[in-house]
Amino acid sequence: MKTMLLPALLFAAACGGRASPICSADPAPADAAVLVEVELDAHVDAEPFALGKTMRSAAGTELTVSMLRFYTSRWEVVTEQGRAVPAVLADADGIPLEYGVALVDYATPASETLHLLVPPGRYTSVSFSIGVPEHCEDGGLLNHENASEQSAPLDVDTDMYWGWNPGYVFLKIEGRTTTAGGTRPFVFHVGDDRRYTTIAVPAALDVAGPARHRLALDVDRFFVTADGELAPDPTGVTSSNNVHGGREADVLADNLVHSEVFQWVE
Repeated sequence: MKTMLLPALLFAAACGGRASPICSADPAPADAAVLVEVELDAHVDAEPFALGKTMRSAAGTELTVSMLRFYTSRWEVVTEQGRAVPAVLADADGIPLEYGVALVDYATPASETLHLLVPPGRYTSVSFSIGVPEHCEDGGLLNHENASEQSAPLDVDTDMYWGWNPGYVFLKIEGRTTTAGGTRPFVFHVGDDRRYTTIAVPAALDVAGPARHRLALDVDRFFVTADGELAPDPTGVTSSNNVHGGREADVLADNLVHSEVFQWVE
């Protein structure tokens, strides 16, 4: 497995601003860790997902998504004995990611496959978070650092940073819905430390060597609570669908955890 020595400092690219120490949300990978690929296979209800494609939700709403992107971090696998083991985010060559954070953007197909460094073993579930952690593994700041001094995927060019409320946007989904009442645009931007969500998914995983797996992502379930309520409402009829925080963002973040948005396929 390749290793990488990180530079001690990352310097601002343009105006000679404050130098930011690079710190990671992940620990160092285990010496025996092997590279496991996880493909994030998105769909809406039972229909394959694609940006710009008009799809029908389980509630019968026509849904056309123009943007879907989110940060993910702090992956773990859980042993048959219930012990959580770090699964370190890496690039396709097995080099740990600089910040321990990956940006999944469905406008960039390569980002839909994550690479994890996982120790050999048998596991019964995986867990991971949506968002940028407030702190790194060593306690340094991460979510509230100056984005102009970071490199991808935490730089300003990623367009996932709130300058007015310094911190990263954890998830963006935008598009339009069409119902009998007409067509309406929607914007859901979810961020803030309290909406940093950790998701546990049952997964029979036997790691003996490099392998490829699939994790299904049902975009429709973003808008369905664990109780089956259609909320937050992307049509904007029963609640705001132009969201940059507040109750609707809270509900969507809760749905990520409790509404079976993610399911392990194989």
